[in-house]
Amino acid sequence: MTIVGNLLLAIAGLLFIFFFSALTAPNQSRGGDYAAGFGWGVILFFLAFFVILLIVSLIIASRGGFEWLSANTAARYLLLLFGLISTVLAAALATLFREEPGEAANLVRIFSGFAPWLIPVLLLVSGVILLNDSWRQGLSPLAYQIPLKVSFWLGLVINLMATYAWMKLANENRQAVIQDEIAFQDKNHKRMLDEIDSCEVEKNMVFILVFTDSNQDPEVRKRAVAKVKMHPHWQEEIVRILGTGYAPEAFNYLASNDVDDKSLFTDAIKTGIAQQAQLFRESIRRSSHPSHFYPELFLWETERVLRTVERFKESNSQYLKDVEGLRAALKEPADVEKMPLKAEKLLDEWLKKQQ
Repeated sequence: MTIVGNLLLAIAGLLFIFFFSALTAPNQSRGGDYAAGFGWGVILFFLAFFVILLIVSLIIASRGGFEWLSANTAARYLLLLFGLISTVLAAALATLFREEPGEAANLVRIFSGFAPWLIPVLLLVSGVILLNDSWRQGLSPLAYQIPLKVSFWLGLVINLMATYAWMKLANENRQAVIQDEIAFQDKNHKRMLDEIDSCEVEKNMVFILVFTDSNQDPEVRKRAVAKVKMHPHWQEEIVRILGTGYAPEAFNYLASNDVDDKSLFTDAIKTGIAQQAQLFRESIRRSSHPSHFYPELFLWETERVLRTVERFKESNSQYLKDVEGLRAALKEPADVEKMPLKAEKLLDEWLKKQQ
């Protein structure tokens, strides 16, 4: 087994020489194929290095070479495995972080100048001494204990630094994502306000009704409602919109806002529900792929219709037949397989409560 162990250490040594030579080669490009293959090269080398040293360590342990670690066999093997994983992982991280930009990576990169070669050398030297009885017995125990302890503690420090660097980098990335989201929301908020302010309300009021829904930002909603009411006949205009293909936009307003004269909307709401039912049927007929159906399909529009009905109805039966017609529209045959819709369930529940 000593011969096998020495052969494995020789292979590990040669791998290390080839790897370190490639790692420190002058005029090495830092982009293109090098950048793409660098990480995988480091991972594969240290994985092979770890497997070889693990086999060698087991050979040494079977010959009593690690009894000084602990008198307990299980504890000895656990310490051996933990120490080997920790040190090899640290060397790999120090190598990988040498190409990583950023302040967080600097915490590990300070070890990148020496740890990638020092740790493997210390492990190889210690392995050679411990594997060969003549060397182990002829030299002071410090000859292999000091290199192993140095590599272990160095590895532990690097791993702690890498963990902190990873946490710091993850936090920086998370903060960057949050800032990007805030910037996007601010930009979108400004876009909506600008769209409301620039709207010629007597011609294009329909296009800002979506901003009057209760799910909108309060400032956006308040601005949009005020703009709508700048139309001298805004209620009559909403009534007119309910009779067109833009009925869903009218329901966006009516589901969340009061009107001055509810009597204007009694029949208009029925017309709007019929328009919405027709839009459902047309959409279903146009569907040409199963992906066109998803659980939330038509849910927004259905919620706005039902909320409008609840705000304007004088009795449970007032809009019952109209809502039944909306539910029937969802049964429109399609050329592709349909899935159950949340809008269907919502309508069924509402209709059941009216009985």
